[in-house]
Amino acid sequence: MRKIIFIITFLLCFLLYSQTNIYNPGNIYSPTIETVLSTPQTLTDTWADVGGEIDVRGYYGFRLWSTFTMNTSTDIQVRILAKHTTGGIEYQEIILTIEPARVFGYPETFILFDNSITAWSIDFETNRRVYFIQIQIKAHPGDTPGTINSVIITKG
Repeated sequence: MRKIIFIITFLLCFLLYSQTNIYNPGNIYSPTIETVLSTPQTLTDTWADVGGEIDVRGYYGFRLWSTFTMNTSTDIQVRILAKHTTGGIEYQEIILTIEPARVFGYPETFILFDNSITAWSIDFETNRRVYFIQIQIKAHPGDTPGTINSVIITKG
């Protein structure tokens, strides 16, 4: 009888320990990767959605990986809108202003690239309190508008 209780206890402990974190649908040691945008999107002077709504429920944060073709576009701005329900009210989370030599993130300042760099990534914390996000972008397009070429998000 003791052997059976020991075996059952061991198996229960093993199963509980080896299970994926219930708050994070992916493996807790490996981030979940999602392609948000794979076809270039032309930059305009009004806010435009980049991809669809992104489910970040249960994650502590995410990193955006983006590539751009600047052309004559200036003052590229990327913002993250937070939502507590899918399709719900969009709350402004942060705006990044990307200029040829620097990037301003409010309330903090991020220096990410100059004119020659066309790819950047940046971390955002959600601490499992934001359920959905929407990425938006706008710019002063200039004579030859730039494009945002790809966006990948890693959630962890």
